[in-house]
Amino acid sequence: MDEQEVDALALSTLKSLGLPVARVFYTGNAEQWISYHILSGCDTEFADDAPGATEYTYRAHIFSKTNYMPILKRMRRKLKAAGFDGVEVEAELYEEDTGYYHIPVKFYYTEVL
Repeated sequence: MDEQEVDALALSTLKSLGLPVARVFYTGNAEQWISYHILSGCDTEFADDAPGATEYTYRAHIFSKTNYMPILKRMRRKLKAAGFDGVEVEAELYEEDTGYYHIPVKFYYTEVL
């Protein structure tokens, strides 16, 4: 799988949650939505100075004005089923100016070369 295929998999997996999904910025007005972006793509597992794998790191952001736990649970399950690993829920935030809970979720995809 190349970078574009991994990115397409991330997008389709997040869209399968049934919420609006946007890369980096969301400009709509939904009560719940997800934005996402790639953090890095780096070679790993070197042998004889050649990489044995590439690890892609993504961060998704759940924004919700209501209980987000069901979304988070489904997101973890769907990401793992799609082949992403190391799903990490980061510190929950509440944005007083917008009224949204903001939950960052980091996840990884390892492509064996």
